[in-house]
Amino acid sequence: METLMDLLTKMKPYLVVAGVKKYQVNLSIKKPHLKSAAAAYDWLHDLWMSQVFTNMMEAYALVPPETWKRYELLEIEGLAEQFILENASKELLKKWRTNRPRLLGKRKKTNEQESNCQGTPRSCFYSQ
Repeated sequence: METLMDLLTKMKPYLVVAGVKKYQVNLSIKKPHLKSAAAAYDWLHDLWMSQVFTNMMEAYALVPPETWKRYELLEIEGLAEQFILENASKELLKKWRTNRPRLLGKRKKTNEQESNCQGTPRSCFYSQ
């Protein structure tokens, strides 16, 4: 059976290209609490199976990884495959930043959570 670390390792190259912070894809906790690890695995697996992640993999596969590196090194911009990858990256980042388990780093608040946060930021922290 696949573990959380195995799944994250498979997804890591695409997540990093999309702009996910490296500390969020490098789990520092060796033995996370079982409940939080299960929640993180479920969320990550759902992301892996999503159309958004499939779009990212397909966009990245348009050209070999060495070509992407050359484009960056030579500062080549404006190519069709770059626009496709950029759009796929934006969509993946949106999905990554929404409702992500804490084990995978801090997450973005939803509009509902923000509206529940009245008064000081501390009251928002304790309401979650």
